[in-house]
Amino acid sequence: MFAVQARADWASGDITDIINNVKTILAEVAGDVTNMASEFVQQINALNAEGQTVRETVQDALDFVQHRRTPLLDFVNGSPPNNTGRCGQNTPCENFRLDLENFVLDMANLKSMFPQIEQHGLGDGTILVDIIDTLPPFVLFGFYEILNKVPNWQDTPQNLAALYDEISDADAFSAEPLGASAATAASIASVTPNGASGGQGAFGPPGTKLDIFCSEGKQLRDDPVHLNRVRANWTWLANMLDGIGEAAPDWYDITLAGEGADIPVPVKAFIKTAGKVIESIFASVDAYRANLALCKQIETDVAQRAPLLEYRTAAGNKDAYWAVKGVVQAQGHSSPTADALLSDAGNFYSEDRYKDAYRKICDAYAAL
Repeated sequence: MFAVQARADWASGDITDIINNVKTILAEVAGDVTNMASEFVQQINALNAEGQTVRETVQDALDFVQHRRTPLLDFVNGSPPNNTGRCGQNTPCENFRLDLENFVLDMANLKSMFPQIEQHGLGDGTILVDIIDTLPPFVLFGFYEILNKVPNWQDTPQNLAALYDEISDADAFSAEPLGASAATAASIASVTPNGASGGQGAFGPPGTKLDIFCSEGKQLRDDPVHLNRVRANWTWLANMLDGIGEAAPDWYDITLAGEGADIPVPVKAFIKTAGKVIESIFASVDAYRANLALCKQIETDVAQRAPLLEYRTAAGNKDAYWAVKGVVQAQGHSSPTADALLSDAGNFYSEDRYKDAYRKICDAYAAL
């Protein structure tokens, strides 16, 4: 009877009345219950100290929930006859949770193609999946409304894999560590001229990243206009993910009787990082295309016999030589005339006659 009366009084009073009622209860209980009531009084006093701010915060939260009540309930409970409720089977909530978990795992599975994924910390998706699996429906609803502004966001991993297949060169997506500028022994060995003896042997193995890259005869396999448009679309997607990531919550706030706790929600960080991964991937693609352009420029200079001083040096001779060897690699065959001219170029190179060596390299290109 006392509890009923107290509850009725609380319903009609303000915070001051509540405190007085708690003090009344405290005077009538003993033992362990006394300690619990004392702690509760302290919490109520803390709430009272917040005054108007607490009441406004609660009211704002209630207004938000009331405003979004219908779409939130539809998301959590589903629609008849499949409304299993509480984010159960076939509800939009459960479907979105699965989509989000698959998205995380699919992105992680691409790390062998795109080292940027591992470098950005998304290589292990199982940890984040465990977190997503326990997120409250209310938090999932926020991400649901945000991500639905990005058309077909679930297909992002598959589209990245298709991009990899289109370009068909893992080097386009490489992410070389900062400071690694010298050619590695393995890369040098892979492009050492066959039968590196005689005239051509004088050039030795390619000693710079430029020479190694150009010697491999890489070509842009995709239509450059198409690739430019794809790049623009991916930039838009990356910006969308980065922008909507700002709207996602960093923390999930839980407060009970004045005692609060902030639970981190790393899904926001994942969304923003996914956008950064896309940016990093296309930064690598842009670098790859720029490197192709460097090799193409050297080839063009050789084809036009450009009388540039830089090609009449030891380093310039090697740049020109390896660019021509890259053309041979791309064609899949050479010619006896071209090979003989390149050997002559090597002989001149060994004698420090770089101008004559460059002339022979140009002659060899013309003979291909």
